[in-house]
Amino acid sequence: MQQPARLALAAAALSLIAAGCGLSTKDAASGDAGAPDRVVGSVVTAPPGSCHYRGALPDPACTPGEADSRVAPDTIKATICAPGWSKAARPPTSVTGPIKAERIRAYATPLPAKSVALDHLLPIELGGATSTANLWPQNYRGLFNAHDKDRLEDYLHQAVCSGKMPLRAAQEAIATNWVKAYCDAKLGECPSNTQ
Repeated sequence: MQQPARLALAAAALSLIAAGCGLSTKDAASGDAGAPDRVVGSVVTAPPGSCHYRGALPDPACTPGEADSRVAPDTIKATICAPGWSKAARPPTSVTGPIKAERIRAYATPLPAKSVALDHLLPIELGGATSTANLWPQNYRGLFNAHDKDRLEDYLHQAVCSGKMPLRAAQEAIATNWVKAYCDAKLGECPSNTQ
C-alpha cells in the first residue's frame, strides 16, 4: 500500500476509533517545518476519565500515536537525524500546556501536573507528531516511567540514524508496546512477568 493511502487509512481508522469512544476529532493547522507554534496532526479531545492506562502504556483509543508527515525513511537525514530537529519540531509550552491539561483530565491522572510528562507515544526524535492523538500524561516515577521511555527513545533514535534499524521498525516497536521494546533492548530493570 502506498504511503498516502496508508495515511488516509490511518486517519479514517482514528476517526472511527474516536467516534466509537466518545472522542471528537478535528484537523489542526500544521504550519510549516520552521514554525513549531502549532499542533501538527489531528486534535482529539476526550471526555474526562474516558482514557485508561494499560499498566505503563497509554489507552490505544485515546493515544493511538501519530507520525509527523514530514518524516519518512527517505527524509531522516534532513529531519530526525539532523542536529536540532527535535528542538525545532517541538512547540512551546504555550501550545502544549493546554493539551497537557486536557490529557490529564481525559486520563483522570491523580498526580499533579508537575509529576507527569506530556509524552509523545511516537517520539519527535523518531518522527512523531505533536498532536493529541500522540500525547499522553506519563508518570516521572515508578517502574517504566517517562525517564525509562526517554532512554528507549534515545536508543532507537541512535539505531535509526546509524542505519542499524529501519525507521518504520523503530516506530512500530515504540508505538505498539514501548515497555516490551525497552525490556527487549535490555535498557533497565524488567520483572520476569513483563509483557
